[in-house]
Amino acid sequence: MDIEATIIKYIGSKAGCISPFKLSRILGLAEAYYMADHGERLTRLKYVCTLGTFYIEGFEELVKDCFERNLEKHCFRI
Repeated sequence: MDIEATIIKYIGSKAGCISPFKLSRILGLAEAYYMADHGERLTRLKYVCTLGTFYIEGFEELVKDCFERNLEKHCFRI
């Protein structure tokens, strides 16, 4: 299992049912803090900056592989 999937599953295990938006923001913060502390990237994810926000390229496919979608609550669960 790669580091991205491991981190996403860890966040999901702590958060329970989580929206993809919130998950991506937690992942982005973890990446920023890791980079500030260690001077290198935590993951190989590609962050794309747009006006006032960002998204993670290929994030939807990565989340699909790690989580089961809960349509009733509009969130993902491990």
